[in-house]
Amino acid sequence: MLFIFPLFISDYLFDLSSNTKCQMNKISNLQYLKYKGVRQLFVTYLLGGYNQSIQHVVIGWFTYNLTNSPILTSLTHGVAAIPNIITGPIGGYLADKFNRKDILIFTNISALVLTAIFSYLISTSFFQVSWIFIFLFLKGIIYNLSGSSGRAILANVIPKNKKILTEATAITIAAYFIATTIIPPFAGKLFQLIGPSLTLGTISISLFFAILIFYQIKMISPEEKAKSPGNFKEIFYFIKAKPILQLMLFSKSTIWMIITPFTHGILPIFAKDILNTDAVGLGILFTSLGLGGLAGSIIVLFLSKFHNIKTIVIIFMFLSCIIMLLLSVSNSMFSSIACLLLINLTVMGNLTYIQSNILFQSKDEFRGRISSIDSLNMAMAPIGNFSAGFLIKFYNISRSIQIGSFAGIIITILSIFLFPNLMDIKDKKQ
Repeated sequence: MLFIFPLFISDYLFDLSSNTKCQMNKISNLQYLKYKGVRQLFVTYLLGGYNQSIQHVVIGWFTYNLTNSPILTSLTHGVAAIPNIITGPIGGYLADKFNRKDILIFTNISALVLTAIFSYLISTSFFQVSWIFIFLFLKGIIYNLSGSSGRAILANVIPKNKKILTEATAITIAAYFIATTIIPPFAGKLFQLIGPSLTLGTISISLFFAILIFYQIKMISPEEKAKSPGNFKEIFYFIKAKPILQLMLFSKSTIWMIITPFTHGILPIFAKDILNTDAVGLGILFTSLGLGGLAGSIIVLFLSKFHNIKTIVIIFMFLSCIIMLLLSVSNSMFSSIACLLLINLTVMGNLTYIQSNILFQSKDEFRGRISSIDSLNMAMAPIGNFSAGFLIKFYNISRSIQIGSFAGIIITILSIFLFPNLMDIKDKKQ
């Protein structure tokens, strides 16, 4: 895998030669690498992973030290999803109506300005806790407006091919987790050395480079614009006719409401109260999540050979919940790292597999709006984050994780009975 890094970096110095592309064609698992758009999106996901790592470590640690509140700290991980209810469908409309690349450029410029302003405010003597949530809320609006375009654009930079789409989705998401594996300890150390303001300020620099890359992206498969992008009724009819889409959307809502709030969302509290560690230790825990996510997204490269979608999704869900139980009894850094790595391997393996299948199962003119409905699942995160923080306050962190785990197992069993006829559905467009 190490040769991939210079391959992507070199793309900005020169295009790949015809001979190199020909050699990639001969290796079936590398066909997606010959497309420049995939390599460019790889770098933007890498930068996105850097941004999220810095934000999670700095905001999480800063908030818990400032407030000592499990509920407020947990909510910092989910408040950005609240605007999804309104801005998610708007983002889907924009993705199916306008140029997706232009939307990504505009929203990244907006995020750059917002982050720069907040980075300054956090260094002032009149800073207030409420500003953290205002910043995250506004950042959530920007992300939700661009999220549908960001997910849908991948299908436009490659030919229409199920295998290539699955592998391209996996490798771009892997880029995100390469960054979230490497950056969190660096973020924690940077936090200690230069403080939260300048550490957050580096996100603005990262966003600047992302804007330059989005500007260079060229489409291979033209965008098929919807005749009525505001018509969500046809999207609901389309999903109703595809039970496999219903299962995948249902499973993602469980992940965002149960699994990530009771693991990712409570990590700053877990680090300080259970492991008695500092910001660097928290960074190491986030690194274990990143490494697990990287492994999970790479596993998806090999899942395109298997055909039963429901079996794969259900197995991933059960494994995530079972490993959560192991995390609930962990009290050492080593065992916690191992559990978090395995949890995010199953979570991100599942999310990556689901995302690639949602893209493939959807018509291009519907992809923006279906992605926006998909993103509404993330609006479940604040409910889960509040529940996790509430349970920690009135019970303890271990019991909170156990309750989340059992809730996930029950919902997963329920999904088997809700979608009884999907065991024989193959991984193909219906």
